[in-house]
Amino acid sequence: LEVSDNKDISVREKEKLINVKTFLEQETGKDPDYGHLCELAEMNKQKLNVLFEKVFGQSIARYHRTQKMQIGRASCRERVYVL
Repeated sequence: LEVSDNKDISVREKEKLINVKTFLEQETGKDPDYGHLCELAEMNKQKLNVLFEKVFGQSIARYHRTQKMQIGRASCRERVYVL
């Protein structure tokens, strides 16, 4: 997913959202801990959810689920079952 060009979101906020996205990609085995994600983004939960969806085009939960499914598909293709 690419970062969309939202003029109403600051560069700093976009950087924080990218940090959250990277963290989610690294922690696919666990459900997202919104408290920790909010700390990473330095935002409250509502703002984090709204801006993440605005920038990446899907909610945090959906993005995380999509990442897990992609790993599952890759594991099945390679016949390595690590789910």
